[in-house]
Amino acid sequence: MEIMLSGNFKEEYIENTKNEIEKLSSKYRDYFNEASLYIEKISKNGVEANLFKGIGLAGKTAGKFIGNIPLIKKGPVDEFLKAKGENLYKDAQEIEKNLVRNFAALANPGTRMLIEKIEDLNYIYNRTNQICFNKDSIFFLS
Repeated sequence: MEIMLSGNFKEEYIENTKNEIEKLSSKYRDYFNEASLYIEKISKNGVEANLFKGIGLAGKTAGKFIGNIPLIKKGPVDEFLKAKGENLYKDAQEIEKNLVRNFAALANPGTRMLIEKIEDLNYIYNRTNQICFNKDSIFFLS
């Protein structure tokens, strides 16, 4: 938009604008990589995930302990606690994975299409000698 609104279609100006966008996109990716490593690190220490893991381990341990009591071990309580504890532990691990996976979806700054259109503008305004067209296509001749 900046190029179109300014009316400055000189090759140098268009190239400078494209280079600035590429530089900022690269900076974004660098910042994103740093943030991604940080998110991955803190997801291992997340309160919610650790709480689920702790409850899950406690449930599994309680199930094993109850399973060792002679009178109760014939009932379904120990198996129930072990199964629920295992499920909570798996859920906590899934929370960690989803956090990192969802954040990774933001990795691409999405500027490639914009850069390609700026390159098209440069080609049309600075490298085209003739424009021809038919009912289906436009042809730029340099």
